Amino acid sequence: PLILGGKNTDGSDFQPTDSRANTWSDWMVTFRMPQGEDRAMDVTLAEGMPFVWAEFKGVNPTIAFGGLNGKGTRGKNGATYFDLDNKDQK
Repeated sequence: PLILGGKNTDGSDFQPTDSRANTWSDWMVTFRMPQGEDRAMDVTLAEGMPFVWAEFKGVNPTIAFGGLNGKGTRGKNGATYFDLDNKDQK
């Protein structure tokens, strides 16, 4: 799984209080997850679209692949990442 989250610009954990659809169609939905008036994450998902579009307001985004702590429910090992020089960045 892919987990989107973040830290507020003041360093505290982003903890949205709600999730509501902004727009939708037969194939797509855009929803907002706010934490107060000045912090939010807007997410767009669509059928058959191989990516997720996320926009952050007042939040420094973090992305985790493979579930919490880098391990999926089926995986035995955490995800491995590489930098632009192809150096392991576990």
